[in-house]
Amino acid sequence: MVDELSNLSTVVRAADPKDKAELYGRMGLRLTYRPDTRKVEARIKPDLHHMYKLTCPRGDLNPHALDGH
Repeated sequence: MVDELSNLSTVVRAADPKDKAELYGRMGLRLTYRPDTRKVEARIKPDLHHMYKLTCPRGDLNPHALDGH
């Protein structure tokens, strides 16, 4: 997983600025400049509705899902 995140950061660094803006927007990235400390606060608030699929692409792997237990 760490290797994949490392590769992702390399791809993002080299990406077109328009693509980065879309990616950051989908991640819910918000930057707030704090002039008193001269620092930028970065927060990510992902939209969970769009982040996770409600179904498994391999079908339902939970044998209890159909009987409600």
